[in-house]
Amino acid sequence: MSSRYREIIKSAILVVLLIVTILLLYLIYQQKSSSGLSLRSLLPIGDRESGVTAAECISARDVWFSIGDGGFYRAERGASSLTGKFSALAFEAAGSAGITLSDISRADYEDAVGAYRSVRLEFAYSLPLKELLDSKDIKYSSSINDAVVFDAAAFSEASRASIILADRAGGRYYRLILEGEADIFSELYAEAVLEGSVYYRTGEVVGSEGEALIPLTKESGMEGISFSRSRETDPDFTSETAEAIFGENFDFVRRISDGQGNLTYMYGYGVKTLTVSDGVFEYRAVASASESEGLLGDLQTALDFAERCGGFKEAGRFVLSGIRTGEAGGLRTHEFSFCAVSGGEPVYAQDGAAIRVEVSGGDVTYYRRDVCVYEEAAGTKKWAAASAANTIAANAEKMLEFINASPNTDLNITPGEGPGESPDADPIGAISEELEWVGTGYYHITGGEGSQREDSVVPAWVMETSSARMFFDLYSGEMLGAEER
Repeated sequence: MSSRYREIIKSAILVVLLIVTILLLYLIYQQKSSSGLSLRSLLPIGDRESGVTAAECISARDVWFSIGDGGFYRAERGASSLTGKFSALAFEAAGSAGITLSDISRADYEDAVGAYRSVRLEFAYSLPLKELLDSKDIKYSSSINDAVVFDAAAFSEASRASIILADRAGGRYYRLILEGEADIFSELYAEAVLEGSVYYRTGEVVGSEGEALIPLTKESGMEGISFSRSRETDPDFTSETAEAIFGENFDFVRRISDGQGNLTYMYGYGVKTLTVSDGVFEYRAVASASESEGLLGDLQTALDFAERCGGFKEAGRFVLSGIRTGEAGGLRTHEFSFCAVSGGEPVYAQDGAAIRVEVSGGDVTYYRRDVCVYEEAAGTKKWAAASAANTIAANAEKMLEFINASPNTDLNITPGEGPGESPDADPIGAISEELEWVGTGYYHITGGEGSQREDSVVPAWVMETSSARMFFDLYSGEMLGAEER
């Protein structure tokens, strides 16, 4: 090798060493200084995606197996995998021949899913049928338009080549006719595990018209779980989250502290702001005049944003728990809520969902995250839970009182015989008819000054109406709290 080439190699090595030295100096400076200098413009820090697709994130809250006599078994585990199998089989059958849609009555729907053996998926939110079919390039009739949404889907032996859909919130019911000969019901029902508690409609148990499913008896291994708020005081996590949110503009962001541990990061004149207070990150931004990418596209945007801002997937410890669709400033908006999960059960906090993301016109305009981390529950012993029916009966008047005070309800039942009250009012029947869902989860009770309870996470019955979500101790039936939906 000539001396000339040796000199070129030496020069190249010196340049590399110089660059490495500069990067190391930046890292050291960043750790010891609170200034806004950042490596983000040099390295792709925080640009990771969620690793979770929008389609994977959508999962049924409950999977029910009807035994055809009015009783139902609930899949205690594996709702996500069953949702995936249900979807794959349905899309495969529909994709080969196409589908048509027809309206059916509520009575026909209830008959198909209750009087016959069936597999039913119930979601905690509504989904747009047309957009889901478009995402798979499936042919469909003109009767399927943007107005057709559903929050429950079932295969029934009453019509093995059809999918029965329900828009329970809107009171609409449909039959999707697969233009083929597929018998998807039999393949799915083979997954049924018909053991454990049998569930019946609330009305059949308490003597009303209630449709929510409850077990006559239930055993549970759920017990109180611990949690950590170590990230609240972690300056590195706070700084990394702020950098991930503002991206390449972080060098131009003002950092303001009020001296009490609360931080505000601001870009421009309020165009983008991030506040950090008591372990809660709250981001707001002005929407740009762009178009929504639809529910699936906006959900993917929300997932990727949440992953960049501290991690979303984390071993599957969050679940999509709510979707709200609206319009703001002429732009289509989707608000996504995510619950933390422990031992397969959702964790509900007094101050809202663990993660909330609003996407407007395809841009994230609001993001809120409570950085509380819950331990993974692993109970082995089981105890008898309080009867769901007895819990409803013991707390019916309290539940009605809360619902009546909500501005989002038309219900106005005042049980009793006092002036202005109806002597015939039945609080138990009234509340059972309002209940839309009864399940279990953890309730994070926030203690503090004036509270009779310590900050704790306890097993709970969770009962929902169209306007309220209420929580009761799983073993004593005592009412723990309530919130508007």
